[in-house]
Amino acid sequence: KIAADPGNAAPKGRKGQVRRAADIGIHSDDSGLLVATALGCFLSSATGSTAMRAWVLEQLAMYAAYHRDRRNQATHHLGVPMIVFALLLASNQVVLADIGAARITAGQLLLGGLMALYLGSVPLIGICASAFYAVIYALVLRVPADWIWPVTGGAFVLGWIVQFVGHGFEGRRPAFLVNLAQVFMAPAFLIAEMLFGLGLARPLAADLTRRAEKYAVS
Repeated sequence: KIAADPGNAAPKGRKGQVRRAADIGIHSDDSGLLVATALGCFLSSATGSTAMRAWVLEQLAMYAAYHRDRRNQATHHLGVPMIVFALLLASNQVVLADIGAARITAGQLLLGGLMALYLGSVPLIGICASAFYAVIYALVLRVPADWIWPVTGGAFVLGWIVQFVGHGFEGRRPAFLVNLAQVFMAPAFLIAEMLFGLGLARPLAADLTRRAEKYAVS
């Protein structure tokens, strides 16, 4: 009988998955996404107030006013996911706590907070944003340890280059240079934009258009 080589044997079960993640330097396994989702759903009940919704809508309206050019909008559909991916990849390396087989990271808390903000304020956008972040986070977990920081830097820099090219078309500086909260509005607005393009959420589109008038260039 030839003994199986343990070095080539694929680990089995949930513990095996945790070992594979550790082998490539990932500080959190897939259960971390469930933690973030649960946190977002829990916090959304606390943040879903009228005042919070009004604030988020105002921020989205400001973002819309700074992104009217179609070419600028197109570049953001490329640049924003790159930047979000880079930020989540970097923040996911900051381990805050170990809970059994799972590790709680700053990236997961960031995800939970953003989902709480979106779900509690504009549920339709929140649901779509949760799916978007789930895909991005799944990609984050699959970056090998040796590539984490090169990939983070490359995605971040390339994402911003694409963004600034878009604002060159717009002829207006990025909104976050005026209001730092705009950094957190980009994914939500891009999702809203796609919904509007499909003819969905028309009352929301009309509301944002009305609110955006005050931020238009005079």
